[in-house]
Amino acid sequence: MTKTLSVPERHQLRIARDTLKMNDVGVKVIGGPSKQEAREIIRKLTGSEPVVNEESLDGS
Repeated sequence: MTKTLSVPERHQLRIARDTLKMNDVGVKVIGGPSKQEAREIIRKLTGSEPVVNEESLDGS
């Protein structure tokens, strides 16, 4: 059974996932949650460990 996320929760999840795709400098410049906070948000909202696609980190 999957919990239906509210609109603010979906936005928070999207921001958290995008944060994990950024490099550390980008996270500090843009603001928002730190990478650790992003991982905690993803765990809380999805119930699973965050997975980052390594291909998305090369900028292509």
